[in-house]
Amino acid sequence: MAGAGIVGGAGSAEASDNDDSEGFGGNALLGALGGIVGLKALKYLSNKPEVLQRLLKRHFPNKDREIAQTIDSLNIGQIKHEKRGIYNVAVNNKKATLIKEDLNSIEKTLRLSKGKHIDEKKGYGANHITARHSNPKDLGYVSQNELLNLGNSVREYIKEHKEPFIDKNGIRIYEWQDKQGIRFRLVVGQRKEVSSKELGFTYPPSYYPKPSTSGRIITFYSDRNLKQRMEFKNPKLKSPIDKLKDKFVKGA
Repeated sequence: MAGAGIVGGAGSAEASDNDDSEGFGGNALLGALGGIVGLKALKYLSNKPEVLQRLLKRHFPNKDREIAQTIDSLNIGQIKHEKRGIYNVAVNNKKATLIKEDLNSIEKTLRLSKGKHIDEKKGYGANHITARHSNPKDLGYVSQNELLNLGNSVREYIKEHKEPFIDKNGIRIYEWQDKQGIRFRLVVGQRKEVSSKELGFTYPPSYYPKPSTSGRIITFYSDRNLKQRMEFKNPKLKSPIDKLKDKFVKGA
């Protein structure tokens, strides 16, 4: 049954996507800073923890421990919010959500939309992923947890490799292997500028340090149930054996 692997057992990810409990409520430091810079500026700063941390240290120089705890809680809150967004796009009625390549920046994001599934080779977004890869018997099966943790996987990839592999058509490809040896591929379209409304923020455009860009997620799958192990498209990720295979094929 298509989508069965995504719908079952959502856990905490099924919370309202409008829940901002990970925000400023109950945090004395953020409340005080909001009184200084204003709530709109504080909302913007909450998405740039490094800048927020410097500002907190400037205004509260003797609160290092409290500042560290505040930044940690904001990062955890962002990840929870991201997972809820992914779940609500894949299962509920949310049209789209953004995934950050860097929790400290809104300048580069990936956009997971509802999308559409046409056939095995055509489609994009959550509908295509759930139709093609959400059942444990599907080729390229990905679990609910792997989909919800897509942001963490992307950030780990960026931390190690800096940029995705870009093919001749401008498609951005993120690939990795987990501890169990399962390989994954995330395929993303070319980047386009996104508005503050799409980012979900209400502060003026003047708050932006740089234009924000986002790439549309086309598909996400693993090498489970495939006849052969996935071969990475990114030359930097290929093992010596994979490189030898490529050389043999080209010389044939």
